[in-house]
Amino acid sequence: MSTGTIDGRHDGGPDAVPPGRPTLGWCGADEAAELQAFIDAHWRRGHILSRDETLLRWQFESTDPARLDVVVARDGGRIVGMLGVIPCPFNADGRRVRGGMLANWIAREEYRSQMLGVQLMRFAWDAGYDFLGTLGAGAAVLPLYTGMRFAVTARVPRWVR
Repeated sequence: MSTGTIDGRHDGGPDAVPPGRPTLGWCGADEAAELQAFIDAHWRRGHILSRDETLLRWQFESTDPARLDVVVARDGGRIVGMLGVIPCPFNADGRRVRGGMLANWIAREEYRSQMLGVQLMRFAWDAGYDFLGTLGAGAAVLPLYTGMRFAVTARVPRWVR
């Protein structure tokens, strides 16, 4: 007999309830523990961000103290996707612009047919960033980046001291 879920995931059985349409928004600062549990369950068990709340808050610190710079997708109140935006200014031809480096782009598998990953990215872009980037991308997501007109740059010049 099908229960409809396996570890909270849609199993496709006869009693299964298909995923709903998630709502997107910023992760509340008071929701860090829930975000950490999601990272642990759906990205990498035991990852440092799932264990160290101080690091999580530092990495995704927002200018708004009520939230973290993490876009979350929720279905029925539970997190089903996330996209972290690490705030960083960016130099665009000598002008300092609002930038963010993307991290932890996760969409639960049963929501991918709804293009949840793309929805998370669009939400972040529509938040007013002048620059969004990432250092590296896996083969599975590279077509998504290029499809959203991200430029792939083989070399990013850096000056460090």
